[in-house]
Amino acid sequence: MLKDTKNWSYFVNNDQSGFLYNLNPDFHIIMEEDTQDRHEILAYSLDCIRKNLSWINLNFNYRNITIDYTLGNHLDGARALIVAPHLSSLYDIDPKNRTGRLTYYSFKKDSLDYHLNRLIVDSDLYLPRETTQYLTSRIEESIVFFDNPNEEKIISDNIFTLFPDIHEVVIPSEEEIENYISIVSMDIKDQSSNNSHYLKLILTENKLGKFINKHKKELLSYNTD
Repeated sequence: MLKDTKNWSYFVNNDQSGFLYNLNPDFHIIMEEDTQDRHEILAYSLDCIRKNLSWINLNFNYRNITIDYTLGNHLDGARALIVAPHLSSLYDIDPKNRTGRLTYYSFKKDSLDYHLNRLIVDSDLYLPRETTQYLTSRIEESIVFFDNPNEEKIISDNIFTLFPDIHEVVIPSEEEIENYISIVSMDIKDQSSNNSHYLKLILTENKLGKFINKHKKELLSYNTD
């Protein structure tokens, strides 16, 4: 149904807005503000001019029954809307990493979230694509798209063998961190999103996502035998 992009439309009705499946309007997606306490800046918002983002709930409804839901983000001053990607992780070989893992953002192409995201960003359904295409392409530079679930495991298994010096590439310098602290301070209200520990985390996630995308073909074809 979500792949049928030509038969969806955006609607505003009283205090509700969302997306309607024109061939069967009983199926619709309601957009509403998310009231949970969440970070204002994430790895994939760092490549926007305005670094902060906001959160919305995307509720999949059949008639008046919510059958599923996911989260979305308005980015760059609401100049773009995407479905919030999922957090993936690698088991880190660096003993100095107390968490034991490195994280980055991803979509799996067989998922509901992926197909909803494509419906939104690849069409004029919500915002004119000609005005959002460049921005969404920048955002997606740090998000990894997996063709199938097995690709995530292959990359996790191979990345430190193939690139043993990856930490030198993806871990930001103190200078980078301090620079971003001053940049994001203008865009956020919640200071928990603007400290050196958190900025180091999301800068690493941003760099790691871009690194995996750059070397994805090599990582997936690497033979460990």
